[in-house]
Amino acid sequence: MTIPEMSAEAAAYMEELEREAAKCGGDVHRAQLRIARRRADKLIKDAVQRARADTTDWIALARGLGRNDMPFLLLMVWDHLSREQKIAGLSAAWTSAEFPEHYLLRAEWLNMFRTVGYLEEDKPGVCPKQITLWRGGVKKTRMAWTADREQAVWFQHRQGSKPGKLWTATVGPDRLLAHFHEQHRREHEYVIDPTGLRPTEIR
Repeated sequence: MTIPEMSAEAAAYMEELEREAAKCGGDVHRAQLRIARRRADKLIKDAVQRARADTTDWIALARGLGRNDMPFLLLMVWDHLSREQKIAGLSAAWTSAEFPEHYLLRAEWLNMFRTVGYLEEDKPGVCPKQITLWRGGVKKTRMAWTADREQAVWFQHRQGSKPGKLWTATVGPDRLLAHFHEQHRREHEYVIDPTGLRPTEIR
């Protein structure tokens, strides 16, 4: 059986990994993370330069980036995007990142959502007059909520041996920012402004 030759790109990566692992005391996983971080930083830098040079299509700018790098890229190119592309980027960055509020400040997310107006999936939508939402987890004042109580209970017990709590709140247009479901994780997620919110804990 003939073993195919390693591509030049793969060979270059293996050499880079070997050098980085040596710097990390032989920790290959840490070396891989450092290489991935450098590559992501380069992609973001290149994307920002392209945005400044009038490449303002979100999909083109985000190509090659991991899902948790999208929020920072969006922040960096925000002022260069049209409203349509801001909506595309905001929808993608929020729904792709595992924990969106880990990657940008809440004030930054709120500013972007307020700028484009209420979203239904990836488009401008009609904001509900009032809706009862649920949240399961360890922090009651995050931006991600759901209209599905069972989904919230799932999040409450997501960590297995250390279950969180379950909260509910009824909110109106002053807090509602977006609804994501059919085109994303099908979690009936509502993004809200939780500033000053006092949800009720369900025991």
